[in-house]
Formats: sequence, structure tokens, C-alpha cells
Amino acid sequence: AAAAALSSTMLVVLAVAVVVALGVHAVLSWHRSKHVGTATHPPMAQGSVPVLGHALAYRGSPADFVTEQCRLSGPVFSLNLAGKHMVVVGDNRVVARQVAMAPESVLSARQAVLDIGFAETLGRLNVLHGPDIHKRIIKGSSLVRGGREGAQQHRSLGNSLHRALLAGSKAFGTGSGVGSGVGTGGGFGLSATAGTGNQGGDCVVRVRDLFWLVRFAVLRAAVEWMLGAAVLAAAGDDFCHAFMAFQDAVEDATAKAAVLPRWLALPLVLWPTQRRRSTIQDRLAVAIAKATIMATAETGSNAEAEGAECSRLGPWMEQLVVHDGRSADEAAELAVGLLFAAHKNAAIGAAQTLVFLLQGPAEQLAPARTEAAAATALLASPTSPT
Repeated sequence: AAAAALSSTMLVVLAVAVVVALGVHAVLSWHRSKHVGTATHPPMAQGSVPVLGHALAYRGSPADFVTEQCRLSGPVFSLNLAGKHMVVVGDNRVVARQVAMAPESVLSARQAVLDIGFAETLGRLNVLHGPDIHKRIIKGSSLVRGGREGAQQHRSLGNSLHRALLAGSKAFGTGSGVGSGVGTGGGFGLSATAGTGNQGGDCVVRVRDLFWLVRFAVLRAAVEWMLGAAVLAAAGDDFCHAFMAFQDAVEDATAKAAVLPRWLALPLVLWPTQRRRSTIQDRLAVAIAKATIMATAETGSNAEAEGAECSRLGPWMEQLVVHDGRSADEAAELAVGLLFAAHKNAAIGAAQTLVFLLQGPAEQLAPARTEAAAATALLASPTSPT
């Protein structure tokens, strides 16, 4: 009984000590956040609160918060996001140029990305080495070099997007086939011409969620063109759906982690998202391994055979797996980061452009429909290169 009582007393003392330590740490952090800046340390943004710092104010409206703090504290200031201290550079070209030219050892953007949770959500390999690897592949791509090969690559990317829209219309549509124009009575009529398989004329597909369709189409096209048709065939369209759900989870985890102390964000949001990434990554690694075997078997005399397109690797897998000799697991981790960054802005831009056109006057929409029909016919032409 005495031992049990002593044990209970020690637990209470330990709990009190932890609370006091956290309180002292919060007060000291809040006190440090009140400094007005020195020659070597920028001023701290105004409005800091204990423990959370500026996290709540920043989360409410990041753009408005940064704009207001630039007005109050100057173009360069420090920010405390629940214990994660960062330096913000506002609208000052001279300072921005100095920051951009500073070496990673002095001002580390990658370390800041790690600190806010991307080490767990996307992996350290993506954060620390991914940008340089992808830059090297892009510089060596025929898309950058131009010429006939570059034009063929642009055509191939357009074909990938065309196929992705058709696949998406089947997954998200409430009708069958594709047609021209915007449907009435709700939904959206997907427009396409040749290569749809319709023999009896055009019809309209009602898409339940237009933005979801655009997002799916851009992601699927990115998988097919960047990773390869062989990878897409091995992974399946279900992988694209799973990846979209994973990206939503990353966005949500990043927003929550920004306003939570790291010791709390890790078990509540970051580690669960990390496990989710591992599942997606493992699934993609299996597809990459299968695709590599398929592509290897098709090399040589069968490389140009009809139907060999579905067994080809994209430029990223060619470089990472074939030339660099990376494992399927490493290639999958880098591919997850690539897809996360590569398709998002393109999907947003495509959706916003479409909404802009649909909300504009008829004379604005008509030329766009004509151009889309011409581009679709060109992509579907049997003489167009793939």
C-alpha cells in the first residue's frame, strides 16, 4: 500500500513538473516573440499569443495576415507558428534577391518545409533531393530542347490528357458517350469528337463533379506521360482516385500541423498521414516494378510494334529506374512528390479557365469550342504521333 501511494505521489509530482515546464517554455517563447528586431534578427510579427504564437491568426487568412504584418513590421519579419520559427520576406525585391541567392546553409527553405510537416507527409527524400532530381530530368527533356521531338512530346502529352478526359467521363458521368456543348438541367456536357467509339452520333455525358473530373484528368495524364503508360496500366485508374484522397489528407494535415506544436501534431495528424503515404507509395512501387519488367520485355524488335505504347516507361521512370538505377521504392517516393506538385496547379488553372469561359458571353465561348474541337480532332487523328 505504501509503495502504491508513493508511486501515485511521484506521478502527480511528475505531471505538475511537466505542466510547469510547459508553462515556463510558453512564457519564454512568448517573451522572445515580443522583441522588435536587431541588426541580425528581424522583428517578430505582432499579435503573438503564448504557445500558439501567430498560428491562429495566420491560419485564418494567410495572405491577409502577411500583408498586414508587412505594413506593421516591415518587409522582413519573424513568425512563430506554434513553436516553428520562420522568417517571412514580403514585397521587397532587394531583400528577396538576397534571400534567393543565399546558400541553403544560411537560409534553408527546405528545412522550413521539413519543419512544417512535409518530412512526414511527402518524405525526406522528396524534400531534400526531389527538387534537384526533377530539375535535372526537366532540363534533359525534349520538351525543353524543342524541335520535332519536343513537338511529339507535346502531342503525346495532349493525347494523354484526351484519354484521361474520356476515362474520367466514364468514372464520373451519369450518361454514356461524349458530346458537344454544355448540358442543361445540371451537370456538365463533356465535349469530344473523334476516337470516342460512338458510331451513332454524339451524346452528352452529365458529370457529377466538374472540378473532380478536371483534377482526375490532369493527374491521370501526368501519371501516363511522366511515369509512363506501363505504370498507369499496372497501377490502374483506382490509383488516381486513391492519390487524390491522399493529397486532400496532406493538405488537411499541413493546415492543422501549422497551428499545433510539433509534439502534438506528430501523433495527431502527421504520423497518420505518413502511414497513408506509405500505403500509396507501396502500391506505386509494385506498379513501377511490374512496368519496368514489361518495358524491358518489349525492348528490341518489338519496341515499335502496334500496342507497344502501353508497355513504355515515361521520362521520369526512364531516368530514375533505367539510367540512375534507383529501386522501385525510391522511384515511387520521388513519384509521389512529383505528382503532388505537378498536377495541382495545372488542374486549378484548367478548372478556373473553364469556369471563366462558361460564365462569359456566348461570343467568348464559341471560339473556345472551335479551338477545342480542332485540337481534339488533331489528337484523335491516326496520323498524329504518339
